[in-house]
Amino acid sequence: MGLHRNCFPLREAAPWLTLAFLLITAVYVVIAPPPAAAVILSPSTIDGPNTEGLSLGGVAMAPDGTGGLVYTKTTGGVQHVFVSRYDGSNWSAPIRVDPEMRFAASQPKISAGRNGRLLVVWTTPVATLAKGEVRYGLWSASLGPGAGEFSSPLLVDGNVGEGVGVDPSVAGVAPGIAIVAYRAITYAFPTPATKLPPPVQLRPGDVMAEIRAARLEGGRWSKLPPLNRNVSISMRAPSEANAPQVAVSATGRAVVAWQEPDLSGAARVLVRRITGSSLGPIFLADPENWEGKPVTEDATAFDLDVTELDRARLAVRVEGAPTSPLHGRRMFLTSFGSSAAPGGGQPVGPEAVGGPGAPLPAPIGPPGVSTVDSIGKGGSMLLAFASGSSIRSVTVDEQNKLREPESVPGPPAQPETPVVTAVDPEGGGLVAYEAVGEENLPAVGVYQTFAEGGSQTGLLYGPIGGQVSQLEGGESGAGDALLAFRQGENGEFAIVADRVAAAPAGFAVQVPKGWVAPGKATVSWAPPTSAVGGLEYSLLLNGRTVQTGLRRLRVTPPSAELYDGVGRVQVVATDRLGQEVLSRSAKMRVDSQPPRLQVRVTPRKGIVRIKLKDPQAGLLPKATKVSFGDGKRGHGKGSFTHHYLHPGTYRIRLHAEDRVHNALVQRVTVTVK
Repeated sequence: MGLHRNCFPLREAAPWLTLAFLLITAVYVVIAPPPAAAVILSPSTIDGPNTEGLSLGGVAMAPDGTGGLVYTKTTGGVQHVFVSRYDGSNWSAPIRVDPEMRFAASQPKISAGRNGRLLVVWTTPVATLAKGEVRYGLWSASLGPGAGEFSSPLLVDGNVGEGVGVDPSVAGVAPGIAIVAYRAITYAFPTPATKLPPPVQLRPGDVMAEIRAARLEGGRWSKLPPLNRNVSISMRAPSEANAPQVAVSATGRAVVAWQEPDLSGAARVLVRRITGSSLGPIFLADPENWEGKPVTEDATAFDLDVTELDRARLAVRVEGAPTSPLHGRRMFLTSFGSSAAPGGGQPVGPEAVGGPGAPLPAPIGPPGVSTVDSIGKGGSMLLAFASGSSIRSVTVDEQNKLREPESVPGPPAQPETPVVTAVDPEGGGLVAYEAVGEENLPAVGVYQTFAEGGSQTGLLYGPIGGQVSQLEGGESGAGDALLAFRQGENGEFAIVADRVAAAPAGFAVQVPKGWVAPGKATVSWAPPTSAVGGLEYSLLLNGRTVQTGLRRLRVTPPSAELYDGVGRVQVVATDRLGQEVLSRSAKMRVDSQPPRLQVRVTPRKGIVRIKLKDPQAGLLPKATKVSFGDGKRGHGKGSFTHHYLHPGTYRIRLHAEDRVHNALVQRVTVTVK
């Protein structure tokens, strides 16, 4: 058990905070054997503590370990958008995203690309109408690699109504791939209708809204048609839990999910793919019927994730009273294969988590789901959610069948807490949630498992005590995650961020096939999956380190360092945090010796016999040339027998090569009688 704390002075701290072991920006970690080379870093305070209206918007992480978080802060009495960039090791000072804008900004979201590239979207007023109404727009700005400030704002949609409940979701950073999904309220009951006939309100509190999407094309955003199945029926009042979500693959194919009622009035979760500007068919992600009876309860929370190769997982929570067909709240999972694969366009599910039996202990919180293309020991997916005061996790087996939910070890969870997940292609993963920490203090709990076995649990605290809220996370796809949360109370808050790093995944080295000469004994490898970045490599030959500090993904060792014969080659990868992973070994065959020559002379008979052999790479007969010194020559064989006609002393000159072109050039003097 280890405890690591970074302590800073409390500013006018309440006495009860001082008594809380001075847990200031601390991480508390318990590791279960076997130890794993993974790190839960000490949290960093991005902004605060202060009373300047801090509100966290989102966190994003790129595959190379860079990323950032976005939040709003009141400056000069106006709320503006700020970003802290993560370079793979450290968080930057806050960078204002909207310096050119005078009006209040809200609802920011962020996506991340390699080398520190970031894209942020948010809402802010764009116009005041004749009747004094303020019209809001959705804006974006980007931060390029190495840049210190954001680009000028770019308008995504000039009319998102009064700016309430837009709740954008953004994925990707590059033109042609970056996409944003959002909501625009077009009519709020009971405002007098301007159209006849007036819209129908299915449930009290409903609004009329469109689910929209836009894709970044070149230097502008291109809007798509509304995504709703039926834009003429009312939708539930907007909340962060029912906000649309979008995720995008490396090819630019996107998947978007949103909440929308059907004609029965029950709010469903719908999902469809988007390829370029083409909208795919709509699918249902929660059941309309259960045990032969209609499900009339709402689907109230969901989470979506998409892999690099366009596979998708969508987890949905559905309400249910004890007397309803569901007998309580339930969790469902819908899965899509790659759209390029046969059947990939059709979903599997919705499947009930935990099977058709009794529901899990209530209350059930919103889900967090992550998925990867590889299938490790833990499968290709990790789904987690709060169930009562515990956290349950669910994975799939090699046949993509749902396993039974398992309780996550660690401190108790705050009921109905949001959950952040990340999954490792090798089979490990992590779960983060709002927890009850030491001395019943609010904290963020982190539980991390490793593909090779073992686990660790951490508790994260901010610089001041108080309630933890707005927990957000972004994953790299390699089992790593950036976490951020707000902590504080009575109007004084801090934005806190942390990095949970998975150990680099195992990797293989490539060596030449067959035998090679030392000058061509090149070892190469693909970088191990690690979101930490900054990888350095060391080369091991037969367990001995011969080169360190390598940055390239290939090396030809100096001949003096090589063995002769069959040897074992391995590479050690060390990331920026000092975590190491050893590659699988490969056998490399190195032949540095030329062919061997054997000469036998029978002087009295005038006979000389020459034999060549190479026990490693093998002789290359066609390269053999021999001059016997009496004007006779031979070539193209591995052995020669020559008869001299006259006594005398002769000088034999021979050239031979093995199959890797180690050459033997030999002169032999023979005497015959």
